[in-house]
Amino acid sequence: MKKVIGMLLGNITLVAFAQAELVNTDLTSDLLTETLIKQPVTISQLVLRPALKPGFADGKICVSPAAVNQKDIDIHRTLFVHDAETLGSADFSLRRTLQKISDDVSASAPGLSAELLFKKLWDTQNDSPNAEIVDNPHCDDNAGLVNQFPLNTCARAEGLEAGGALADIADVIDNEYQPLALINRMDLADTGWKNCGEHRIIYGKQNGFEKNLIIFEAVLPNPKPGCR
Repeated sequence: MKKVIGMLLGNITLVAFAQAELVNTDLTSDLLTETLIKQPVTISQLVLRPALKPGFADGKICVSPAAVNQKDIDIHRTLFVHDAETLGSADFSLRRTLQKISDDVSASAPGLSAELLFKKLWDTQNDSPNAEIVDNPHCDDNAGLVNQFPLNTCARAEGLEAGGALADIADVIDNEYQPLALINRMDLADTGWKNCGEHRIIYGKQNGFEKNLIIFEAVLPNPKPGCR
């Protein structure tokens, strides 16, 4: 299987999880001060309610999560989600991901569509003589070196994905690539919880010249930086 890793720079929600907010009313007791928060609050004054929008309404208060037994964690439902029911329960399509990236960079790359982004991505696997887009980066740029390391093959078979008109590429995006897994890498969170780690989404090519994978990776911003 061939694999291309696309680094997703910007904010994109790859996995939709139900959020909850901890809202305090009257800060009167010193209970939980050392173990949970820096300001006094009683358990009875903490209210758990669904979040209706990103972020929190409780100021700078941090409440530590309850300990979870490792045996109670189903990795297939929390860390490596790959069941058809979940993958089909929301729009995790390749088109949506590509369009989100295109929208995020529209100011610096006007006119970039999901189809053109896909074409540019795969054209990087072509050498200059076989380029689909002349001014696009190609695998033989910089004498075939990436960060001073030589590429083992240039051009690569994946470069064929860049071929065809944008209308043909639209069909490939919509019909040939499907989400295979959603990955939750909270273990990669910043040590100071400036972010909530990394989320990934994996797409697989269902037909065509051969199997192919695309992996997008994104840092998940912490709506309350510093809180775990």
